[in-house]
Amino acid sequence: MMDFMNQDEKFLKVFNNSLVGMILTNDKHIIVAMNDHLIELSELDPRVVIGKTGLELGILNEEFVKNIWEELSQHKKLLNRELEFTTPGNRVINCLFSTESIELDGQYYWLSTIIDTSKRKQAERALSEVYERVTDGFIAIDHNWHYTYVNKKAAQLLGKDPVYLVGKHIWTEFPQPDDNPFFQAYLRAMEKQEMTVIEDYAEAYDRWFQNLIYPSPDGLSIFLTDITSRKRAEKLVADSELRFRTLTRTAPVGIFETDANGSTTYVNETWLQYSGMHYEEAMGDGWLNAVHPDDREWLAKGWYNKTGAKAASMSEYRIVDKNGRQRWVKGNAIPVKSIDG
Repeated sequence: MMDFMNQDEKFLKVFNNSLVGMILTNDKHIIVAMNDHLIELSELDPRVVIGKTGLELGILNEEFVKNIWEELSQHKKLLNRELEFTTPGNRVINCLFSTESIELDGQYYWLSTIIDTSKRKQAERALSEVYERVTDGFIAIDHNWHYTYVNKKAAQLLGKDPVYLVGKHIWTEFPQPDDNPFFQAYLRAMEKQEMTVIEDYAEAYDRWFQNLIYPSPDGLSIFLTDITSRKRAEKLVADSELRFRTLTRTAPVGIFETDANGSTTYVNETWLQYSGMHYEEAMGDGWLNAVHPDDREWLAKGWYNKTGAKAASMSEYRIVDKNGRQRWVKGNAIPVKSIDG
């Protein structure tokens, strides 16, 4: 340790006791001191290191060191530069490297701090492997709206290279009007720090996407799923349902529809005329109230037995409207199965 440090006890105490690796070099980039934390981290012998430059240590990339020196000559400092080096014991260390000029005892030195991020990098790599295995697209965005991670599936959905996207501004790469639903959902999630789900049509891709948006103070984590096939299937079902309603509305026979448990979900106009009921009254088990009291118990039992067996049924029974008018009707019911059974 140099003599000047004896004259600056406060600096000496901070330097030696810091939990961050520290190294001091003179204006020629010659190492004059390194603290215990850095000695342990780098596995370097200070007796060998003192008096040498970073280029002479044998563990740093030559181009990296020269670029650092050039940048320091221009800007007098640098912050949080990512650095990887291999120790003499073959441990790979990932760290954040920062340097700035300081004055001690009337002379200028470079004080560099080295923060070990190896465990964080290992966790990031493990997490990256997980995100690459998921079938959904996954992207991470920082609080300044820059991509920090994009898995291959997300890049495929977005039509961009994942390496290219990292560091890019999301709204520069994908400009959106202020009223865009995805833009609004991302803003809302970021501002309110609330998990948000959105399903909407992306015109630029002619696709439907579901976004699960998880906010944090650091930014957003977003799972992207292409739901175009599901939306198209839902539209086909909706169109089919509309045709069914249209065709049955004015049919000259009473028509009803139930769910798989036999609970009524739809009746047409003719059925309502026969029963004298309002539409809402007929839903669920309500239709049984239109059945003659003497026929109600056996009809309900037979109906639900057939429903449970998923079998067709046929029966004749009486219905009575609200004016007391009685009708005999013949009911036929058949099960309807979806394509998945």
